[in-house]
Amino acid sequence: AVVSTQSTGVQDGMSAQEVSDMISKNHQVCKTAILRAYESCDARDYDQAEGTVAAALKIIRMSAVSDDPKSKGFIDDLEECLAYVQKRQRKSSRSSRSASHRSSRRRSRSRSRSRDRKREKRDRKESRTYERDRSSKDYEDYKELRRRELI
Repeated sequence: AVVSTQSTGVQDGMSAQEVSDMISKNHQVCKTAILRAYESCDARDYDQAEGTVAAALKIIRMSAVSDDPKSKGFIDDLEECLAYVQKRQRKSSRSSRSASHRSSRRRSRSRSRSRDRKREKRDRKESRTYERDRSSKDYEDYKELRRRELI
């Protein structure tokens, strides 16, 4: 039996079996691309996932049965999958930026604490030296000045 152009949008002369085979091929392309895209996302290879979906979209859009409702459904599914991949990619890049920012802050706090410890050690050493070299009145004045500076 020959399928008319009005019902499927394919050229005259294609048999129902040929149309069915092409739709089946498009279904397989769609299903495989989506599975591979999800696997690539899980491996955080977003460029690979995006490329896989884009290639599948191109294959289905170029097929002779691209106007068929089932093929249009496959295209919709692939476009939805592509949006998912892009969302995951944006989410991943945001979280990696914030993780590096947290790490940077952690290093900064660590360096700050290290400087504080060095300063305290130096101050203790200076105060002992000062104590030995000066009278107790001078030392009390020194301690008072240091206390005001730290507050």
